[in-house]
Formats: sequence, structure tokens, C-alpha cells
Amino acid sequence: QLAWTLGALSLGALALAGIALALPLRGLRDAVAIAKARELGWCNGEIRRTRSGDQARSGLGLADLIAYRAVVESVREWPLDAPTLRRFALYLGIPLVSWLGGAFVERLLDAALS
Repeated sequence: QLAWTLGALSLGALALAGIALALPLRGLRDAVAIAKARELGWCNGEIRRTRSGDQARSGLGLADLIAYRAVVESVREWPLDAPTLRRFALYLGIPLVSWLGGAFVERLLDAALS
């Protein structure tokens, strides 16, 4: 019964920690997505104008605009990458692993001494 209770509490703590990580980043993700969409809209408009022959407005060549568009498209909207999330999960797993390791060592000692 204690193991199930501790397991449920551990899962609850993991869920709360995940929510605590994601909620503050949600506003940042939305801001990045809006800025990215705005820049892509500007860049697409400039590419259309440059292709139609009106280069005086932006002063940039078509190759420059296409390269800039590729850079803007490559910006990730979510500020966390896989190694960061993996490290976060490992940090959250430290208490659970130490608890399980302690229980395992205790069982080994009980078996060895009895």
C-alpha cells in the first residue's frame, strides 16, 4: 500500500513539475510564433515585390530575402529542445531512483543478514 501511495505521489509531483515548467514558457512560445509569422509575412511580401521588379523599396536582392526567409523559418517556436527536456526528466527522476535504490539495498541486506 505504501509503495502505491508513494508511486502516485511521485507521478503527481512529476506532473506538477512539468506544468510548472511549461506554463511560464507558453507566453514566450506565443510571442515567438507571432514575431515569426510577422517576419515571414514581411519577407514574403518583399520577395513578391522584388520578383515584380520593385527593388527600391527594400534595397535587398532576391537571394538575400530568400536566405533571410530560411533563417526565420528555422527559428523554433518552442524554446526547449530535446536535451533540455531529457535533463529535466532526469532531475525529476533522481528522488525516485534513490528511493528505489534504497529499497533494493535494504532488501539485499535483509536477505544477506537473515
